[in-house]
Amino acid sequence: MIISTICPACEKEVIVPSSAKTRVDLEREKGQNLSLNCQSCGKMFSRHVNRVYAKVNQKKVLLGSLISLGLSLLFMIFIGWIILIGGFSVGAILAAQEQSAVKTFNGFLIRRT
Repeated sequence: MIISTICPACEKEVIVPSSAKTRVDLEREKGQNLSLNCQSCGKMFSRHVNRVYAKVNQKKVLLGSLISLGLSLLFMIFIGWIILIGGFSVGAILAAQEQSAVKTFNGFLIRRT
């Protein structure tokens, strides 16, 4: 899962470096207002935790799918065709897990104080 927001000056995506699973975790880790630096235009800006969104990390899903497919092809030589089905299902499981994490993060907002 990638946590990001939009720079108000150049309107480019700015990635928030965090491993938080929910907005509450992000607030505990970074505070209610995040101070961010845009890598594109170099401006510093502040964002409330509710203006930060999560999205699926496609690289993680693709890498996991390729590794599982490669291992399943290797095991297919020794065990049989049934293992190939498991290799394809691992990619779908990774995508579903990422989507679930994104839904959990984006589905809860912090009360503003």
